[in-house]
Amino acid sequence: MGFFVALLGRAGIIRYTKATGAVEVLVHPARAEATPPSVFISPSTPFGNRVWLRRVLEEARGDLRWLDKHFTSSAFEPLWEAVDGNNVSRVRILSLYLADAHAGRKVKRDYDDLKTEFAARGVVLEWKVIDSRLIRDTHDRWVIGDATARNIPNVNAIFSGQHSELNQSHQNDELARLFEGYWAQAKPIEDAWSGNTS
Repeated sequence: MGFFVALLGRAGIIRYTKATGAVEVLVHPARAEATPPSVFISPSTPFGNRVWLRRVLEEARGDLRWLDKHFTSSAFEPLWEAVDGNNVSRVRILSLYLADAHAGRKVKRDYDDLKTEFAARGVVLEWKVIDSRLIRDTHDRWVIGDATARNIPNVNAIFSGQHSELNQSHQNDELARLFEGYWAQAKPIEDAWSGNTS
């Protein structure tokens, strides 16, 4: 054990004080500066799956666009944790309207609360829904910043730990254009809540 502790100390991973037996961890793998290009999601790492989602969201700068046909409000918490008004000025969510997942009073209240808290940070939050016929040619889900993009599974797959990956994409400009085209055809979720879909 002493040799291993000494080796970790020489590598700069820990600081060990022999007199007190205190060990200070200096390098934590999950706190690396950059999120790896590909992160594996697994049922055996439910907590880590959520942390990696938050870290992917933290990568975005400027306009954070999230395209997930099956987006659910369970993603509001990692959004709240990740979005910093110094880095992000706008968060836009684009999904289908899922009556069973989006129509409840709690979803509306949570959305309004998050919108209010983001406004206090200087961040605009918008959620639009699109007719499935207008987006049938798109399968994947993405988180797109001004200079970054990630291909990610749907929120429920991440939270339930279905085997999947959060992969870096090098198609940022193309994905941003795709998102903007869909965004222009979508309606604010408030219209769906009020029954105004025209």
